[in-house]
Amino acid sequence: LTIIGNDFSLEQKQEVPIPEIDFDINYNEDFAPINKLITEKLSVDNSKGIVLLHGKAGTGKTTYIRYLINSINKKIIYIPPSMANSLANPELIKFLMNNSNSILVIEDAENVLMKRSENSSEAIANILNLTDGLLSDCANIQVVATFNTDLLNIDEALLRKGRLIARYEFKELEEDRVLKLCE
Repeated sequence: LTIIGNDFSLEQKQEVPIPEIDFDINYNEDFAPINKLITEKLSVDNSKGIVLLHGKAGTGKTTYIRYLINSINKKIIYIPPSMANSLANPELIKFLMNNSNSILVIEDAENVLMKRSENSSEAIANILNLTDGLLSDCANIQVVATFNTDLLNIDEALLRKGRLIARYEFKELEEDRVLKLCE
C-alpha cells in the first residue's frame, strides 16, 4: 500500500494485514459474485474504471478493501479522505499518470463523488476523466471508492456503462449469516 503525501509523492509503503474472510459467513449471499467480478476486473493490466462500494458504517467496506489490497497484484495508491479534494489538482493527475496501471483507493469519498452543481469542485470531473475519459487512455488507473451516503447522492455519470466496473451496497448481515458467525 502506498500513501500519497502532501507533495504528491509516494511517502511510505506499508503491509496491510490480510483479514480472514469467509464470504459464506462475513458477507451476504449476493456478495460472492460481485467479489469475483471486482477481483477479476481489477487484475487486468492497463485497465480503467471505477468500483463503488457504499453502505452504512460497520458493514464491511474497509475490511473488504484490506482483502482487495492483498488480492490484487498491482500498485495500490491510497488517498486519505482529508486529501480527496486534491483530485482537482493538476499535479496529482500528473503524478497518477506517472504511476499508471495502479489502483487508486479513496475511502469516505462522499465529498468528491457527489452530484455536480455550479459550485462543485474539479475533483469529480477528474475522477470521471480518469475512469473513462481522455485521461483514462493515458493513465490506466482504476479507482475504488467507498462512501456512506445513499447512491442517489452520487454523480450519475459514475454509473455509466464503460466506466463502472462494479458497485455494491454493503448492508447489515442477514440473520442466517449472523447465526453462522455466532457459531
